[in-house]
Amino acid sequence: MDAKMTRHKLALAIVKQLQKGVVQTADIARKIDPYAPRNSGHTMRVYRCLRSLERRGVVMGYFARLSLEKIGYPYTVFASISLQRPLDKAVLSAFEKDIRSIDQLIGLQLVDDPVTDYFAQFAFAVKGDFKRATKRIERCAHVTQVTLYPVLRVVHLPASPPVLRLLL
Repeated sequence: MDAKMTRHKLALAIVKQLQKGVVQTADIARKIDPYAPRNSGHTMRVYRCLRSLERRGVVMGYFARLSLEKIGYPYTVFASISLQRPLDKAVLSAFEKDIRSIDQLIGLQLVDDPVTDYFAQFAFAVKGDFKRATKRIERCAHVTQVTLYPVLRVVHLPASPPVLRLLL
């Protein structure tokens, strides 16, 4: 690592290594600069920068990225969900509480759209199970419409997501 590497460039290099699955500080430091002398303070600088990223909420945790297919959930479905109007905190809270009870839910986003209020992602072990799940979604509080979109193919993104590439 260049001795004059800015804090911003160091933070981006750390995030890039975390996204590749490298989580040990010493390993991150070695990946960023394999030629840094062992006692140069480089690892400590990486450690301090990583802790700063955690405190500021940039790094929100360390998680295993699982293959849904390999753990027995090969079918993914996205759902577009509309709620009754007017939307207020009580409506949103009641719906979110109900939909969280569906075990196959793996993602939920409130969106800014005049028709669709939420996009939800579900994973299923059996292809036909998503049709039964539709009925459970429709029974959630304040739901007026559900449209399902079964995933035909997952397109794998590069290790560095677009947001990170934009920052570099």
